Amino acid sequence: MKSFKFVQILVFAIMLVFISACTPEQIMPKGKGEWTYSTKVTTVNSLTGTSSSTETGDITFNDDNSGKMTPAGGSSSDFTWSYNADNEKMTLTQGSNSTVYDVVTSKNGSQTWKNETTSTIIGVTITVTQDITLTKK
Repeated sequence: MKSFKFVQILVFAIMLVFISACTPEQIMPKGKGEWTYSTKVTTVNSLTGTSSSTETGDITFNDDNSGKMTPAGGSSSDFTWSYNADNEKMTLTQGSNSTVYDVVTSKNGSQTWKNETTSTIIGVTITVTQDITLTKK
């Protein structure tokens, strides 16, 4: 019975070390970091159906919460960012537009974010879903 309790305590201790070593605060792009991204945008229009597109590129997060996004084959744009660890939300702001993403997964070296908005205008409902995959360079 003592050896079974020891195994339980050992497994618990290993899990605790693993969980504390992989908290989102340590994995999120705090400070300088260069990542590649792939964004899949899916639009569901109740009148015209579903369409999707994918954009890839590079994104850099700086120490001062500024950043630069450069789509493949496109020109770069600046943004600011913040991360709320309590509810695992990442906010990117470009000019006066802010987008809040749910941090779906956060692993050492990769992350996935999601944002979904729905609006209805004159009886037409449009839902836009952004699924972003980030990979640390």
